[in-house]
Amino acid sequence: MNAIKRTLRNLSFAYFFKNYVFAALIAAVFFYYTPIKNAPTISLIVINFIFYPFAVCVWDNLRDLFFGNLNLWATGTFILLLFGIKILIKMILFVLALPLGILGFLLLMFLSRNEE
Repeated sequence: MNAIKRTLRNLSFAYFFKNYVFAALIAAVFFYYTPIKNAPTISLIVINFIFYPFAVCVWDNLRDLFFGNLNLWATGTFILLLFGIKILIKMILFVLALPLGILGFLLLMFLSRNEE
């Protein structure tokens, strides 16, 4: 239990709040457009909702690894394209939230293992 508390302290309340708001919006879209609304589908949406912030943590670490502190200057049209790509990535992360979320939680446990 102490390891779980130490792991969750690595992410701030604002990080969780922001990602759960995005996850709620994406979950609402998936729930609305799902043709079959049975118990397994709803439970999968809820599980993905729970694991979404940890999946985003994996994405953030990979993005920082490859791009670092990249500043991008762009035109308005290109910014709209990047915004669309960002929404698409967030939806893909929501779909893959269960396996990526488990990896993200293990990553946070690994990063916080030396903290007392």
